Amino acid sequence: MQRKVPKLRAAGLLLFGLTSFAFVVPASIRILQVGVPSKFRQGFQTCLAGQTKEPDGCRTALKAFDGGFDVLSQLLTLSLALSPAVIYEFLPGWMPQGHVAGVALQEDSSELQLLSEDLKDSSVDSILVRLGRLLGRSETFLRLQKPLSSLNYIAAAVLAYNLFLAPSGAPARLPEPLFGLCSLGLGLLILSRVSSATARFSTARSLWADVVSATRNLSRQAHLWAGRDEFMKFSRWLPALPAAMLCHLRCAEPELGAMLRASRGSRALQAADSSLSDREIEEVLGRPEGMSSPRYVYLRIMALSTELQVPELQKTALENELSRLSAALTASERSSEEVRQQYTRQTARLLFLWLALLPFALPSQLGVGAVLSHQLIAFGLLGIEDVGIQLEEPFKVLPLEGPCAKLAAECQALRVSWRRMHRGSEDEKAHLRFGDGKQDKPLGGSDQTLKLEAAALTDHMKVLSCENLELRDATGVAPAATGDAEGDGANFSSSWGEFRVSVAENARQGFVTDERLLDMAKRIHTAWEECPSPSARVPAMSLSHLALAAALLSTVARGDDPCFESSRSRLSKLMNSTGSRNSSISCAQGRRPVHQVRMYRHCVRSTSTKVKGDNPDYTHLQNYTDLPMPDWNTPLKWCTAQGAVLIEREGQKLKQQEPMMEVSKFRVLVDSVQRDATTANSLLQGLAGKGEVYTANVEYYPLLFNAVVPHTGAGVCRGPDAEIVTAQRQQRLDTTPMPMGIGPAHSMNQTRYGEVLDFFENLFGVGSAGPLRNLTNPPIIDNKTGELMGAAIVLKFLAENLLFAYASGIPHPTHTPVSQEQILELASWIDWQRRVTAVPAFLTPQKACGALSIITALLDKSRHRNVIHVGHDTDLDALADFFQIAWRAPPYPASTTTPPGSSLAFTPRGDNTASVHFTYQVFDSTNDPEVKVVPTVPSQVDLLEVQAFIEKQIMEFAGGDCLQSCKRLVAKL
Repeated sequence: MQRKVPKLRAAGLLLFGLTSFAFVVPASIRILQVGVPSKFRQGFQTCLAGQTKEPDGCRTALKAFDGGFDVLSQLLTLSLALSPAVIYEFLPGWMPQGHVAGVALQEDSSELQLLSEDLKDSSVDSILVRLGRLLGRSETFLRLQKPLSSLNYIAAAVLAYNLFLAPSGAPARLPEPLFGLCSLGLGLLILSRVSSATARFSTARSLWADVVSATRNLSRQAHLWAGRDEFMKFSRWLPALPAAMLCHLRCAEPELGAMLRASRGSRALQAADSSLSDREIEEVLGRPEGMSSPRYVYLRIMALSTELQVPELQKTALENELSRLSAALTASERSSEEVRQQYTRQTARLLFLWLALLPFALPSQLGVGAVLSHQLIAFGLLGIEDVGIQLEEPFKVLPLEGPCAKLAAECQALRVSWRRMHRGSEDEKAHLRFGDGKQDKPLGGSDQTLKLEAAALTDHMKVLSCENLELRDATGVAPAATGDAEGDGANFSSSWGEFRVSVAENARQGFVTDERLLDMAKRIHTAWEECPSPSARVPAMSLSHLALAAALLSTVARGDDPCFESSRSRLSKLMNSTGSRNSSISCAQGRRPVHQVRMYRHCVRSTSTKVKGDNPDYTHLQNYTDLPMPDWNTPLKWCTAQGAVLIEREGQKLKQQEPMMEVSKFRVLVDSVQRDATTANSLLQGLAGKGEVYTANVEYYPLLFNAVVPHTGAGVCRGPDAEIVTAQRQQRLDTTPMPMGIGPAHSMNQTRYGEVLDFFENLFGVGSAGPLRNLTNPPIIDNKTGELMGAAIVLKFLAENLLFAYASGIPHPTHTPVSQEQILELASWIDWQRRVTAVPAFLTPQKACGALSIITALLDKSRHRNVIHVGHDTDLDALADFFQIAWRAPPYPASTTTPPGSSLAFTPRGDNTASVHFTYQVFDSTNDPEVKVVPTVPSQVDLLEVQAFIEKQIMEFAGGDCLQSCKRLVAKL
């Protein structure tokens, strides 16, 4: 099929023809006129023969010959000057048709690979041929074809003017200093444009990495924790989300169906796989108008996640990944929006104008070299501009198809592997199987028996074989078998060997904890359980058995140290992730001082009576009860008398646990709020020994606790983006079930909700605002203000009043008696409201400096000093988000609860990791309640990964200026 010639190129060819005709015809006539007379021929022959009897004829002939040669030379120069335009005209015809139509930032990687291979042993001619082929495949070259052709015509016209017309007229010249002055400004424009485009591209790539990481985490967590049927329904939608995002971000809606079908995975395995059905794909294609395809798929994933029957802690981890996925989706949609074209167009116009006038400043003595050098300059500058244009649309140039295919294959492999695994209930098995698994051997009773069983289990696990764990590729072709059973199990054997070495080494250093052992056992169990062949595994091995092996190895490594519990008690902890202990029990004699960083929430305080978020006519808490408010006997939001005592008691018990701690060596950083200062003082008084001189001091750094609007002084970070905060809060409201068995707001149990409202009214009565049923139900997020609205706000304030009064030993009147268990259950409304509203976009700008100070203190190996921060519940929420941790604090029913006086303790281990524990009091209306310590989930964090995540969150939600300001502040600390 003949390709049409664009108008611009046709005009160039016409100009070239007219120019040639205008100069060739007069030159030819002149040569003929001179050469017609016989005298010219005779004179020319005479000159050639060396006879000089006719000098006039000789001179005339030579003059005509020189004139004709000059004309032909000039025409040849002009033709050479226009040769780039001719090459641009016919170059696309030499290229593959599919490559011409495509637009991508990267060049053909296969051609680059072939070229690099041939450069090693090819001749010069072959290298030049391949270089030419690679240049012909350059898509940047194709996109610049029109502007380069236009600039070539201009440069050739200037050259023709200087060759033929300048001798008899004014030369076509512009002053060079003019270009020097303009070059600086133009260079800054291009640099700024490309820099902003590169930042946009990097952000998009980071967001897509978040999507891939969160999707993988969700599939892995659901595979480990959920039941088979629930996992099958849940996991088949996971790879559909990045596939739908790809089409949505590239505005390629017609390709959505094909991408969703590709997200099923390999066709060879779909027969044995519960992949996405055609009906479900049609459901996505026929989604409600106005809803994007990835948002629809995300809502389906979110709905299916609520059906997963997993423990509360694991569900919290899943919700964190879903929130991360939603945030990445929202940010990706924002990054995919087209940038304003005014700046782009102005830069392109100025650049083209500068290049169009550049031939007038190049020396005419260069001849055709001026045109060719002008083309090289134009190609370089226009290429930089083209790269900026490509980077401004990152999702259209990023190779997203590869990660989508990998996610599809990985999720499919997990679904298929489930069919090949014979999973039994671990709780129903009370014995181990050793040897070949045919006979049961009960657990022995003595320590020596435990050690022998550990050795037997170790020897047996060494010889386990496992098929190659590499995932099948998108075509469904399995990797070639190794034929060596022992070699096939190298992956698992190395993991087990690493596990044993890690236990032994860390036990000698005193770093081993139950949670570390359990985490390593889970990793080994995961690698072993993913072996495709059931016959390659010991039939009865399971997570509980590997955890037992960890406990046994720990017993062998630690010996008879009296400061460690028996192996059976440690095994009990391994099997119970929510276990807790009384911190007053001390076993720290002879233990070396521990470097810790702690974040405390302030003491129990008097509460505010202002209610925001529902009826604007009734903003006082007294309007929602017919009983009097508690008599706090302290100013508003100050520590109550018993609240300060509770903090001092907690400090005393911490001192009993760690007697080597010296108050004089503490560094205490506090917000400049009265309740925080009181908390710090009470805590230090409790930590001070009776025979110790009290020399502690407190440093006030309000910016560490609110970098936007600190309690004292000016902030260094901009406020949160209201639109993003509203979107994240809406997502949290949709995915966070309301407490006391009500369920999510959008599908709550109306009957149970009515019972809860009746229970509150039976306790507190009905105030002047009327029954609680008259308020906004179910709760909503106001689109204008982003605030939580509804009766749930009132329930939160009533529960907070009751809990704080109970903890302070202050009477709180109620119509019916209320027990401690009921008070703690009602307090879950406090945690639910905080869970919904304390989203990353809201917390990150405020807590940016504080989070950086904590991670810096943990990574600082030069000064092993205990650091204590005293702040608010939002500080604990921010750390839970930054460190991606959660916890359970029984008997409080809510997950990741933060009672007054609670704290997070971070203990660095020396290998850029840290263990994390949560300490809290179980309020019982006395001044000496029980203090408990529980591990977080996960109980160990990678500090370098956390540091990178914190900086990334700050960049995303607070900006680079906030990050730099906080780094400068932390450096001064």
